[in-house]
Amino acid sequence: IGLFSHQRIGVQYAYKHRLLGGMLSVGMGAALLSEGFDGSKVDAGDSGDPALPTSDATGHAFDIGAGIYYTHRHWYVGVSATHLTSPTVELGETNELRIEPTYYATGGYDIQLRNPLLKVRTSALVRTDGTAWRGDVTARLVYTNGKKLMYGGVGYSPTNSVTLLVGGQVHGVHLGYSYE
Repeated sequence: IGLFSHQRIGVQYAYKHRLLGGMLSVGMGAALLSEGFDGSKVDAGDSGDPALPTSDATGHAFDIGAGIYYTHRHWYVGVSATHLTSPTVELGETNELRIEPTYYATGGYDIQLRNPLLKVRTSALVRTDGTAWRGDVTARLVYTNGKKLMYGGVGYSPTNSVTLLVGGQVHGVHLGYSYE
C-alpha cells in the first residue's frame, strides 16, 4: 500500500467438536509478519528529518490470533482476536510499527419464510481495537432450489456505509457483487 509492504506467513488450526446439537470450533493461528517501507521513493523536499527513512527499511515480528465459534441449525455466534501479542516491528534503526490487537464479535440468524425456498439470513459483526469500533449488520434474502442459490441484500454500518449485494451459486461456482 503506497510505500509500505505487508507480508504474512502463518499456520492455523481449528478443533471442532459436536456440542448440544451444534458444532463448537476453537481455533488458533501463529504468523511471522514482515513489514517494509520504501524510503527511496519519499519526496520530502529538504526536510532532513532523521525519522523519515531515505532507503528501504524492513522488520519482522511474531503474531498470534485465536477465536471460538458455535453454530447451530439456524444461528451462529463467535468471538475472536488478532494480533494478541501486540507485535512491534522495528523498521530500520529509528522507526517502529506497533500493531494493536483487534477484537471481533459476530452472530447471525436465519429466518425461514413461509415459502420453503426463501429465507432471510441476518448477520452482525462488531470489531474494536479498544479505541475505536465499527459495527456492521447485514440482511440477505436467499433463494435455494436444489443446488441453485441466489441472494440479494443490504448491509449497514452506522456512520460508515450502506452496502448493496447480490450473488449466487450454480454448478458449484459462487459469484457475488457488492457496492458500498
